[in-house]
This record gives sequence, structure tokens and C-alpha cells, in this order.
Amino acid sequence: MPLKMTSPREDLLRCLNRKGFEKVHLDFVFCPSQIESFKQRFGHEDFETYLGLSHRKIEIPVKRNFKDGQKHFFREILPDTTVFDEYGIGHSKGSEFAFHMTRMHHPLRGADINEILNYPYPNVDESQINDFNQKVADIHAKGLASFGFMQMTVWEASWYLRSMEELMIDMMMENEAATILFDKITDFACSKARAYATAGIDILSLGDDIGTQSSLMIDVGLWEQWLQPRLKKVALSRLEKCGPKGGIVIGPTHIVEPEVPWDNLIAIIEAANEYESKINPVK
Repeated sequence: MPLKMTSPREDLLRCLNRKGFEKVHLDFVFCPSQIESFKQRFGHEDFETYLGLSHRKIEIPVKRNFKDGQKHFFREILPDTTVFDEYGIGHSKGSEFAFHMTRMHHPLRGADINEILNYPYPNVDESQINDFNQKVADIHAKGLASFGFMQMTVWEASWYLRSMEELMIDMMMENEAATILFDKITDFACSKARAYATAGIDILSLGDDIGTQSSLMIDVGLWEQWLQPRLKKVALSRLEKCGPKGGIVIGPTHIVEPEVPWDNLIAIIEAANEYESKINPVK
């Protein structure tokens, strides 16, 4: 009988568990202008297949619990072009040179405890769960790993809503507003993580930027007090000790920004292929 070929999903999971690997795995996230540039270059938007990624990103469907985002900004006049995400956070274009980064407007800036408690936070959209589960199964059927995208896990979503300045003051002053807001966001994050796990997701991606170019945004003690225990809730359990081989996926540390040259991306791919040929020489 012919030998069964290892699927990209199986090889990626082996790599992440440090049990060896057959190929060097890559990860790229393109901003909208980079996707458009790729489309103009190749005539389609499927950069994930073109770059040979072993996984596909997928997001759990969430439900907005507000009708008019403008109504939560009675303390601020917003530009007419402002758009609102599922949290009700406002986004407007800062200048003509802002390709995809936006000016952020915080609906809970200046809010009292009651407003924070009763704010219409999003929740997992149960009506779309069956369809979502099927999408995960379809990814697996193609031999690819499913990658649950869950950035803005606790810290970012909280300060995006409250503003960084006010949330930090709440934390320093032991204000109940911080506890309420963090717990609301943590509950939402946990519900998403449970839905991902139920769907059989392979990789759960959490993300909260707490660093600057030279240091943490906040004191280590504040992070340990306010964020570490909540992030533990979202993550299901401690990771087991890894094996001796693999354990890394190569890619830029962040979304590929508009000004990144295509040649730089090709250089990453070529370097990965060169290393891959060394560990798996043709016999």
C-alpha cells in the first residue's frame, strides 16, 4: 500500500508540539492595501494558498447588541464617516495618509460605574454556530489547520472602550469600574474560547499589546494583579512541556503594513524554503 502523506495540518501540529516537521511553516496577515496589491499582481486575493500556509484563520461570529453606535458618544461629537465595530468602539480616518490605522473613539470614556455595568457588550452569535462549526470542518477536510483569531483578548478591548488613560487611572485607584469592565470583557473572551474549542479549532490565537519600544505599558505588578488571572481563564489550561523539535512558525510579528515591499515577503519565503531543503534533502 502507498504511504499516507502527512497533511499540512498534521505537520503544523507536530511542529507546534515540537515533534519534528517536514516543512517550515509560515504565517502572514495582510492589511487591506496589501491584499489589493496582491490582487493586482496575481489576479486573485488568495495569498494564503499562494504562500503555502498550512492553516486558515477563522473568527467566531459575534452579535452586536446596539443599533446606533453614535448614541453612546453623547460626550463627544464624532466625524460623520465614523464606523463602529462589534464593541461599539468608533473608528475614523485620521488623515489621507492613514491607510488602515484609524483614530479610535472610546464609548466608555468618562462613563460612570452604572454605564459601564449596563453597556451593550457583544456576545457569541449562537444563531451562526452551526455554520461556523461546518466552516471549521471544511478547513480540516482540506488538510489544513484551523486558526481561531481572538486578538484584543482582555487588555486591548478594555482600554479601547474606556481609553487607556482612564483605565490606567481606574487600576491605580482600585476603582470598581476597572473590575467591572475587565470582568465583562473576560467573560466575553471566555465564551468565544469555549465556542472555538467546541468547534474543534486547532490553534487559538490570543493577543494583547502591553509593550512599547522599550518597556511595558504598565507596571508588572499591575499586570499581575489585573490581567494575568483573567488571561489564565481565557487560555483553558497551562501548556504541556514541548518536545525537542520544531515549535516555531515563521512570519512577520504583525500585520504586513502597506509600505512593506513584496521583495521582503519573498525573502522570508525563500529563506524558509532554503532551510526546509536542508532538513529534508531529496534522496
